[in-house]
Amino acid sequence: MEEAVEQEKKNHSFGFYSSGIYASLTLKNEGIMDKLITGNWSPDWKRLDVSILHTLILERLLGIDAKALEEQRNITYAHDPKEAVKAVDNGSEQIFFLLNPNSPSEVRQVADHGEKMPQKSTDFYPKLLTGLVISKMEIDKT
Repeated sequence: MEEAVEQEKKNHSFGFYSSGIYASLTLKNEGIMDKLITGNWSPDWKRLDVSILHTLILERLLGIDAKALEEQRNITYAHDPKEAVKAVDNGSEQIFFLLNPNSPSEVRQVADHGEKMPQKSTDFYPKLLTGLVISKMEIDKT
């Protein structure tokens, strides 16, 4: 089953909404990422949808650099697509991108290279409770 999902995601397609227009954007040649992303990143990291969005669209086309992304200037994140569309429609935001979620195998591949996932790429819901502690308990075997 996961293989079918992996095959589906290979086209690196993104949903897009702005000014009342819905569209999809699809990367036709993922090899271009090897040329555009400099630095010591693995091909697996370079081919994550979020890496493609950040590099090709946000940085190169819209001029929002990595520092601005890190500081969340010029960009906000939404968990609900309906709320994001509403924010564009009411003028508080200009563009909305909808990405495919990362698959467990993508996260594992990036981790196998000793790399961290890009910012917000592991932002998912529902969240596990933080501060959960597991401690060894002695069990009475009588």
